[in-house]
Amino acid sequence: FLLCLVLAMIYRPTTAFHALSVLKSKTALTPRISSVASPSQITAARSGFGVRQLRGGVAADAGVHRLDISERSQLVGPLISSGGWKYAADRDAICKEYKFKNFVDAFSFMTRVALLAEKADHHPEWLNVYNRVEVTLTTHDCGGVSRKDVDFAIAMDSQYTPPPSH
Repeated sequence: FLLCLVLAMIYRPTTAFHALSVLKSKTALTPRISSVASPSQITAARSGFGVRQLRGGVAADAGVHRLDISERSQLVGPLISSGGWKYAADRDAICKEYKFKNFVDAFSFMTRVALLAEKADHHPEWLNVYNRVEVTLTTHDCGGVSRKDVDFAIAMDSQYTPPPSH
């Protein structure tokens, strides 16, 4: 925790002071000694962006739940039928492969999405090989696909511009 606090004071002084005040408050995040909350997790908790708790050292949004069958049909169905998304074969997740003209376009897409991921505090698992970006979305806090994954898939699709066809 001290290392995070020192780094936060160097790079984000405001965040460091927020962290100290959160830890002193009654609703403070109290990580286990073996785990550390990141400055962004502490700031999000303090700002009231959902009630957050540490579960096993990982910040969790209260109220995030795994989609049931009805919700999957309604929310994930359109992504699969017309958006190019599919369910992962080995776990409860959705995935998609994006193709670009070249590496620069692929990496530009990843950069735009990374900024969205930080704002949403929901990060994709992804792999980039030259002009391809393979993405997997799942919500670890609930052990499967949640509304956060659907919303993030839609946000990712909005950042994608397919390469011109020849």
